[in-house]
Amino acid sequence: MANKKIYRVRSPVKTFFRVLFGVFLCLILLFLFVFFYFQKYIVYTETGIRLEIPFLAALYEEDGVETSPPATSGTPEAAPSTLEGE
Repeated sequence: MANKKIYRVRSPVKTFFRVLFGVFLCLILLFLFVFFYFQKYIVYTETGIRLEIPFLAALYEEDGVETSPPATSGTPEAAPSTLEGE
């Protein structure tokens, strides 16, 4: 009886899905790490929820006085009305 060694060619589609699965798994693990790591920096206030990250606080300090970070809501604030006659 002859020794049959069969060479199985890896399908490019199968290799693509393995790589895609690996990247997806890495992204999920990264998301979970970031979520649980930054959980201790979440601050709940009456106006909403914000992140207070110590190593980014230096970006918002000017001459030792803290300033609030720029608004990120994307909605413009309402301008006061200038119509006094009505």
